Amino acid sequence: MSGSFSITSEPVWKRTRISVPREDGTFLTIPPLSAAPKLLHEQRELFARPELLLFGRPLADVRKAASAEILRSALQYTGEILGSNARLPGIEQLEAVPLIVTGHQPEIFHPGVWVKQIATSLLAQRASGVGLNLIVDNDICDSTSISVPAGTREAPTKMEIAFDKPRADQPWEDAEILDLQLFGSFADRVRDAWIWQNGPPLLSDLWPHALKQSLQSNHLVDCLTAGRANFEWQNGWGNLELPLSRVCETDAFREFVTHLISDASHFRDTHNAAVAEYRRINRVRSRAHPVPDLEAVGSWHETPFWIWQQGTRARGRLFVQQHGGELLLAAHPTDQAIVGEIPLSSADHSAAVAALRELSQRGWKLRTRALTTTLFARLLLGDLFIHGIGGAKYDEITDRLISRWLKLPAPAYLTLSATAWLPFSQPFPDTGQDAERLRQRIRDMEQNPQRHLTSTDRQAIESLAQRRNSLLAEAQSVRTESASVVVTRGVRRRLGYARHQELRTIRKQLSMETANQQAVLQEKLTAVEQRLAANRLLKSREFSFCLYPLDRVHRMVAELEQLIVEPPRS
Repeated sequence: MSGSFSITSEPVWKRTRISVPREDGTFLTIPPLSAAPKLLHEQRELFARPELLLFGRPLADVRKAASAEILRSALQYTGEILGSNARLPGIEQLEAVPLIVTGHQPEIFHPGVWVKQIATSLLAQRASGVGLNLIVDNDICDSTSISVPAGTREAPTKMEIAFDKPRADQPWEDAEILDLQLFGSFADRVRDAWIWQNGPPLLSDLWPHALKQSLQSNHLVDCLTAGRANFEWQNGWGNLELPLSRVCETDAFREFVTHLISDASHFRDTHNAAVAEYRRINRVRSRAHPVPDLEAVGSWHETPFWIWQQGTRARGRLFVQQHGGELLLAAHPTDQAIVGEIPLSSADHSAAVAALRELSQRGWKLRTRALTTTLFARLLLGDLFIHGIGGAKYDEITDRLISRWLKLPAPAYLTLSATAWLPFSQPFPDTGQDAERLRQRIRDMEQNPQRHLTSTDRQAIESLAQRRNSLLAEAQSVRTESASVVVTRGVRRRLGYARHQELRTIRKQLSMETANQQAVLQEKLTAVEQRLAANRLLKSREFSFCLYPLDRVHRMVAELEQLIVEPPRS
């Protein structure tokens, strides 16, 4: 399995803290986007090094074959969803140029995700290359609605508006439109429900493309992608699009699968060790995060792939067992669950690739899980991969898999995210510090009301204040009195309790003198807390990108372009 590249050292694995950008119009980019062109050039030089071997062949040759096959599939799929809008280059123009890759689930996501796809296109254009968006359709479709703002600025809420009926959990690639009428009326229902619109949202421009696609295909992925991709291409931010399900139907992917599952035991050990290190360094206690360990059940070894049969909803974990010159494949480690046999006799694994192809023809779907998605994309496909925050965290494990399992240097990647508030209403200027100052003042009025009395109030309750001071002085005297004063513990306790009770009574009487002031402050605190609660929605970064007006998106794109050409200020 290993190439000839010798890993002399591995970067020190340190605990990473990647924070979501909080303020409107802010970006997270690691490293700076201005470093991307240089990084892209270095990566292409790295991948071309003749001493780097993968699967016993030069890495450059394996990558060339894989990217050519997948780019052909991407050109075909992108042409299908763009329809008459397609103005795509030929495969001959793409094979020699830089390829920048990103990916996400096909949901109607927020701008912090969308910014990866826009940046992929902008960077590809600057490098005279091509961008590819991998649609992660092997993940579960767990929502068919978006949140839309409602209520008032002072008391905002959000409502869920569905673009299709809810369904039992199933992979996105199997999700079909269940209610064409609901799907068709989605944009109108959003427009009618959302009273805070500040100009028409993008949904008005992109949903007609989704509806047009629904006349050709009832697959949700195709329709949602058609809406977004057509809009992007018309505005100059288009990438090639390809569902991961189609990537997994290429022979390049099947060859990758063959090599991994034929080394399943070694891969599992390497994988679990890297995951354990990640948990220890990042202080993660959950055994399910960032990914579960791969299991061994007797002679069956779990591999990092999903497998399920067409027509079923539940994904199974792929287990393999070596049996003579074959690998047995199962969705569960039992003899009754065997779904196929993979021959391992041919040196070039062509027979195994053919067997996996035949498995697919019988309706079995073999798909990547999170780590193998980016392992394949970063190592065999793209010259540069752009991650979001979540992917960047778990791909620290992928780096170790590449260096330890394949004995290859791990390709670098970019991490990118952004925050953009909907421009429907300005947030309130209140902060958490404002609320805490009011709480502290109210507490001090309760505990030390004499500090907040007016001169007139002080004269009216002079005797109470004097008695309070006398009791406090007496308590201090008792604590410091000489041990020679003989007072039994019981007597001292009774006197102390009586003193405490009298102090409470006096404090309550004094506090009543500031009751009006406390009420005013409490009213102010309640108002601040209400405005802070409103800000949590007014400042939310989770609203779908399709709700934003076009001018706000153009401003975000201009800011991205500026980040690409200008180094960050120190």
